[in-house]
Amino acid sequence: MIATNNTRGLYHRLQVANKLLKGSHDKDEKVALFNYIANLYYSIGRVSNMEINASEKKVFGSHKNFRKLMRRFDLYKLKMLENCVKYKDFHSDFLGDILVVVEDDINELEDRKPIDTSSLSEDDFYTIFFDFMKTHHLEKLFDKFIKEKRIYKIIGDCDISLGFTLFNPINHDSDIFVKDFGYDINSLFILAHGFGHAYDFNHFDRAVSFYNQYFHQSFYGEVLPKTFERLFLNYLFQNHILEDEAIDKLFEMEILNYDYLLGSYILSLLDDKLLIDEKYRTLSHQDLINRIKKYFISEEEIMLYIQNITYFDVGEDFNYTYGNILSLYLKGSIEEDGFDNPMMNDFLEKRNNLFTPEFLSRWDITPSGYQKKHSMDMKILKK
Repeated sequence: MIATNNTRGLYHRLQVANKLLKGSHDKDEKVALFNYIANLYYSIGRVSNMEINASEKKVFGSHKNFRKLMRRFDLYKLKMLENCVKYKDFHSDFLGDILVVVEDDINELEDRKPIDTSSLSEDDFYTIFFDFMKTHHLEKLFDKFIKEKRIYKIIGDCDISLGFTLFNPINHDSDIFVKDFGYDINSLFILAHGFGHAYDFNHFDRAVSFYNQYFHQSFYGEVLPKTFERLFLNYLFQNHILEDEAIDKLFEMEILNYDYLLGSYILSLLDDKLLIDEKYRTLSHQDLINRIKKYFISEEEIMLYIQNITYFDVGEDFNYTYGNILSLYLKGSIEEDGFDNPMMNDFLEKRNNLFTPEFLSRWDITPSGYQKKHSMDMKILKK
């Protein structure tokens, strides 16, 4: 059985994490454990479809301790928002140029109709994903999650993403969660994303402060999951496996990436204080138009850009935007030289850094370079 809904292992990891939290006197450890425990409680409820009794006092000892940890999170978020503002002009120029490239392509794809998703046997599902991981010499990582039953089904009627991966940076416990797990391309795709996070965590050998900076302040947390998505799609195309459905997944990925790119670009046009105070969340549609219309040729043009945007989030939008951009480059370097290549090693070394343009410049990641790589995906979609 590839995925389970048995929560015994999750309850055990919860007990271990609670003991670690109670015995820790390090602020960074407490922040990391707080985040892990809160998400683990949430996940157990979604796997078992049962409410978990998790009062602040029971988990964190007292409301006072809970508030201390929340203030620490607020400081991380503030630093991330200040960092976004610091490089706001770079973001607007860089992302605006890429948006011009992508928008023309997306407009050509709007009328595409998806095909029906086919079901696979458990053996075929396992073989496809195992062989993908084996292609990149990662079969031991996959087998570890299978043998230790670390892949979980989550109930489909909850308000969450398609899947996620949890990691305890103190003892390196890690689990992958898949919404509505089925033996089809959707679950294969979510697993690829989840194992991108798992690979990332598996190569975490730094102080916990590094982990907190990476996941709460940088814009690089989705780079490796997006890279695994691209590697998996290429594996399907190269081996003529579920090709039509793989093309549909590529189309979905392009549309979603466009939405994040557009959100990031519009956020980069807003006033500093709106971003730092997170007041951009309260803007009405018309107020948003009024604040950024000076950047567009006409009001008709701006309406075309933001007609479907109803919600923004600096952390999510920028993480997925730069995850998409960098993954195009990392995918190529991995396919040429394997995971142990200069760009990947540089990324793993620097990935906790707050965002700067320096990494992009060092690897010649430019709008024109992105256009060349992106055009290869467009050729597949336009066949």
